[in-house]
Amino acid sequence: MNIGFVKKNLKEFFTLLSICTTKFFVAPFVKEQYRQIIICGIPRSGTSLTFNLLNTLVLNMVAKYPQNKQIKNNNDNKFGISKEISGIHFLYKKGNFITKQPDDIFNMSKFQQRNFLKKKILVLILYRDFRDILISKHQWGEDEYYLNYEYKNTLKGGRDFKKGLKHYIFQIKQLRKKAKGENVSIEFLAYEEIVSNPDVLVDILNQYGFPNLGSGYWQGQTRKNVYSSEEIASGKIKPHKSKWRNPEYAERIISEFDQHECLFQELIDFGYEKDNHWFDQLKQ
Repeated sequence: MNIGFVKKNLKEFFTLLSICTTKFFVAPFVKEQYRQIIICGIPRSGTSLTFNLLNTLVLNMVAKYPQNKQIKNNNDNKFGISKEISGIHFLYKKGNFITKQPDDIFNMSKFQQRNFLKKKILVLILYRDFRDILISKHQWGEDEYYLNYEYKNTLKGGRDFKKGLKHYIFQIKQLRKKAKGENVSIEFLAYEEIVSNPDVLVDILNQYGFPNLGSGYWQGQTRKNVYSSEEIASGKIKPHKSKWRNPEYAERIISEFDQHECLFQELIDFGYEKDNHWFDQLKQ
């Protein structure tokens, strides 16, 4: 018996069971509108950082933490679970949730089609200067660059050719063209914007009516990478500087852009460059 085949079919069975149960036996009796924040986007673009920020900031929501530990939300009696998991699983659950899973960017149609509880959903899609993405390494694979233009390195040492940098860029561009679904709102956020002005998250939460602790409330591990806009403006804190500019990464950047020239236009389209002069300077 093929164990993989059995697991896949069991997973599909329980997913279908959850959908039917929610649609026919739970949704008709739900009287309040629940809320859900889904954080996704390009890997290594600050999805974990954004999750941590929102966990300290948003009120009355359960944060589903992506690491092997539990953390408290501002509800003292609420805890997260122990692994990264798609926000889809919480569409079928009553309650208010925050989840972080980069690959949820490929699940947007499911969020719209399976929102039987008619939750108020806010999707935050993150991206980052592609040059910084290309030089980023994951903590479990420090010997290899995590994301390449054509593929992504996996935890098991393989290569996923369905989820290279080009696939995430394409998906973001497609989603920017599409109309938002009922009860589903989408916001696109650059990593550089969050670290230079974290209050942008407060503005978004206020815009969509998500209760929060307000501007300037940053604590705990978020202090390691993010400072309030007031601190940055004071001049005591240096603004974010892209790591790709370090000479040690020049060979990597030159190689990727020589192989995939379309990246030059992507940088311009996403507002990171006005032309290709930076590349000429990098080669010198």
